[in-house]
Amino acid sequence: MTEKTDHLQHIWNISRAVTNFMLVFFVIYYVLQCTAISFRLSNLFIIAAFFVVLCIHIFITLKYKNIQFSLRNRHDPKSLGHYIGKLDLVLFVFLLINSIWLLIIPKMNGGSISQAVSEAGMLLVFVLYFPLAVLIRIKEIQFETILKIFFRTIVVLAVIHIGLWIYETGHKNGVQGILNYIGVHFGKIFRTADLISGWGIVRIVFSNSLLLGIGLLLLFLKAGSFKPLDYVLGAVLTFGVICPGLRSLWGGTAAGFGVMAIYFVFAVYKGRKKVWRQMLAFVVVVAATVLLLNGTLFHGTILNRLMNTFNGNAVTSSDLSASPKSAFDEDIDTIGTAVSNTYKKEESQKLIHAWLQKPVLGSGYGGSIEGYPGKSAPYAYEMTSLSLLFKMGVVGFAAWVLLVVSMMIHAIRNWKKKPWRLAVWFATFTCFFLTIQTNPLLFTANALSFIMYLALATVGAEQPEQERLERSK
Repeated sequence: MTEKTDHLQHIWNISRAVTNFMLVFFVIYYVLQCTAISFRLSNLFIIAAFFVVLCIHIFITLKYKNIQFSLRNRHDPKSLGHYIGKLDLVLFVFLLINSIWLLIIPKMNGGSISQAVSEAGMLLVFVLYFPLAVLIRIKEIQFETILKIFFRTIVVLAVIHIGLWIYETGHKNGVQGILNYIGVHFGKIFRTADLISGWGIVRIVFSNSLLLGIGLLLLFLKAGSFKPLDYVLGAVLTFGVICPGLRSLWGGTAAGFGVMAIYFVFAVYKGRKKVWRQMLAFVVVVAATVLLLNGTLFHGTILNRLMNTFNGNAVTSSDLSASPKSAFDEDIDTIGTAVSNTYKKEESQKLIHAWLQKPVLGSGYGGSIEGYPGKSAPYAYEMTSLSLLFKMGVVGFAAWVLLVVSMMIHAIRNWKKKPWRLAVWFATFTCFFLTIQTNPLLFTANALSFIMYLALATVGAEQPEQERLERSK
């Protein structure tokens, strides 16, 4: 029996090492890969390989741990069903419902399934939630490990944004030149695409830019135990958040800070001086960084861009025909903002009109408005919620609402005694939700993997309760 157990332990150790390697690779890859540049690796292959590794590790771990527990007469062996939670069932139903809008509804409306898969195929990443949730519940994976890798990679992402922004400031179209060079000479390894150009402001915008605000808000988890390096990281991440020039990202991040302000009041009320003082100091560092950058490197364009957020002047792209006087031109940026706002207003009206034609089931994923395709792809519209309503109708849209509400309820229930964790969870969710509202980023690998992490975070919070259950048996 001992020889058999030793052999199984050896296999378990190998499986554990492979699983940890794949976990680190997955988290890092889906933070750093983006629409502008990524390895020529099939997302299907990555997800399938990771899923198989996770499932094998679950099988080996359950077998090994059950033998260990039986030898110690701790409790009866546990089956896989013991580690399945209510949120798992919600996500399973969510995927089943979405498969209908991915494979059936488009066909019913004369659409293309391949186009539907092109748009929403990355929903497949959610299948990884199930084995990861099981491994978290059996304590083979700590969500804190995922969180640390995720946060540190976002810091690297911020440094990359800053470095490219500085380079672009001194070399107009220099970053696009780098991407073009990589595409020509390393095209067999990397996929590259054109960058979004800025008018009157230097912008470094990738699909993974939306994670920068989330990384900044995650620093609040350290409130009460801040070190000098954390304030430095706050300044670096703030610079990173500014580099894309995305007003939705700035607004989402600011809203996340607003959520944390509620916890700040709670900390003051509870007399947690160290916590609220460090939170206040952190906010001062972030605000000072924004003001310093606005007055120096960005030549006032940060505040100018914010003030133009609701510029409703009816203008078209023809008004941008003139070349900016410099990389930082407030007048051109004002016109560019008005053009963007005009386009989004028009798009909103067309999406609502198109949804009213098929309000219950929608057109299905991959759907587009006849004569009015999206900018980057026929189905890629910037007004995310309206686009989702147009494609999924009231019924399909309700599935997304159900998923979000279920995660919120799960988070509230599991973090009753850790309000700071709950506050950060809601702050990052708020930042993410607002950032994607006016950008077609929901179905990117960066966004969908983050939604999965939000769900897994609530599973990680289940562990104390799971321990109590096990001790009572």
